[in-house]
Amino acid sequence: MVSISKAFNTLPILKDISFDQVKRIKTWPIARRGRYRSGFIVEEKGKRMYFMGDLAKRTIGYTKNGISVGLEGAFDSLLKGRSAQIMFQRMPGRIWRPITVGDGQRAENGKDIVTTLDVRFQDITQYALNKSLVKHRAKHGCAIVMDVKTGAVKAMANLTRGKDGKYYESMNYAVDQFSEPGSTFKIISALALLEDEEISLTTPLEPMEERWNFLESHLRMTHTKETFQKHTAFRGL
Repeated sequence: MVSISKAFNTLPILKDISFDQVKRIKTWPIARRGRYRSGFIVEEKGKRMYFMGDLAKRTIGYTKNGISVGLEGAFDSLLKGRSAQIMFQRMPGRIWRPITVGDGQRAENGKDIVTTLDVRFQDITQYALNKSLVKHRAKHGCAIVMDVKTGAVKAMANLTRGKDGKYYESMNYAVDQFSEPGSTFKIISALALLEDEEISLTTPLEPMEERWNFLESHLRMTHTKETFQKHTAFRGL
């Protein structure tokens, strides 16, 4: 906010302006006279910015009002650095000389986090997830892209349907929600059986029905009589 001081009160003239706008305003003749001679006052306010919009917003996270989520919340102690106070003594010629007080510690910048997330993969993944959720009118969904050679996570999208019907990054289901692996685990079991030559793609599977309890969920799996190739992900082989 930019304001003009008048007899101990201030008169706001501009609000929510950018840093570049403030720089241009400071070139005005009245502003060049300084804060105390012109009464021109600039109040700075910090704002958390996500430069890629909602892309991986929940994964990046934040720390606000005692709530910490995502990477920023997990590594807040390293990211925020260390603040310090220093006293200055005014010298002739409007020169300010720093005076060391206390333990003499200086402020330190916070550390940086370099993730394996790829903006291109994240954009494609989030777009595809949003499109699928809209199509199926789903309440929420999650999609993760991983480099199978290194295990590096290239994208992590989490979308929840809001009251307005649109989808937003408001919860990281990949980390915070547990669910059964479902049929995604079939490929792992299938590869192990094929590698040990316990079965072949033409091995017939008998009809079955089984039930399990997983956390607070009751699971049921059934399949009819069919070949191993037809039942698993090897249908295209």
